[in-house]
Amino acid sequence: MVPKITLLYTGPRSNTQYSAYTNAQLNSLVGGGSTDFLILTADPINRINSAGKTILTNSDVDNLPSSYFVKDIAKIKATMKQEIATYNGYTNCTIENFVAAAMTLANRILAINSNKRIWIGLPRFLPSAQPAALQYVASYKQYIISAVKSACVDINSSTQYKNVRWTSIAGFYFGQEGLDSYYTPFNTSVPGSNFNNPVVMCMKSCSDYVRTTMQKQFLWIPYYRSDNAGDCQTRVGCIANLTNNFNYVILQPGYYFYPELGVTNVNLVQKCVGQQMCYLTNGIIVGGKKTSSTVIGAEMEIDNSITNAQYLNRYNTYVSALKQFVGTYPVGFYCGAPDECTTAVISKINAFF
Repeated sequence: MVPKITLLYTGPRSNTQYSAYTNAQLNSLVGGGSTDFLILTADPINRINSAGKTILTNSDVDNLPSSYFVKDIAKIKATMKQEIATYNGYTNCTIENFVAAAMTLANRILAINSNKRIWIGLPRFLPSAQPAALQYVASYKQYIISAVKSACVDINSSTQYKNVRWTSIAGFYFGQEGLDSYYTPFNTSVPGSNFNNPVVMCMKSCSDYVRTTMQKQFLWIPYYRSDNAGDCQTRVGCIANLTNNFNYVILQPGYYFYPELGVTNVNLVQKCVGQQMCYLTNGIIVGGKKTSSTVIGAEMEIDNSITNAQYLNRYNTYVSALKQFVGTYPVGFYCGAPDECTTAVISKINAFF
């Protein structure tokens, strides 16, 4: 089955929590054409549990090799330490709380329709922590991926999540949406060495665990847009075209939220999906060829601004360009936080899928 994925947000949101989806919202969403639901949080998390265990420590930062940076090493390390202190101060913002919230939401979805498939997100890194990406691998494996499996009713009969079976879990989502050229190097000539990039090394380690050890699928939904150096398209395109880290790479056009990107960015995503390989804006195939088995898809984007005529016009541009791929290639549907997922938004999602 080709995934038609709606993104749903839950759990920690820095020092607060996402509001819960209402029964009416979930009944409408689950009753629509979405085959899959990706459950995630948009915010970084550094605390693993309430006992104070953390993913990234100051010592980890001190010991990062200089080869994982491009420049400004001391400045970036100092910023990382500030971010560690900030996020450690959010006492309820823990991986443990995110997994509990994600499983609770999955349980509610599957109570409505047990045939729906669930994806669980691996939260993004701290804003400056891309050079420290490898420090996240062990925590992702133990405290999210393995913890989700252990909470499924067919693995643990005493679990409180009686509707969630391990077979209901389609896979996991890599939540870091981009690889910024300011933070990490990227050598396009060595895909077999993960482009000498720590974020790609993290992807590869997580992919091996998800796809080989756990026998699940791995998904990524990165930004895809032109920048002055072309690094966004180059880095994402090389990962999609030249590695097998992901089953699916779903490209974000961004135009709905950032009209300055232009309709051309939606058209570029359309081309990448239709040709099943990533292209630069200038028409060149990223990396010169596609050698991977990665399936490329597109993301729809919407929120409660859809009632504004300009946003609606941009949304309709997506529909015209991307609806043709539904059922043939994977499509993700970003619809904002729970309080942005209005009746008008849900009706658009259900009409599209």
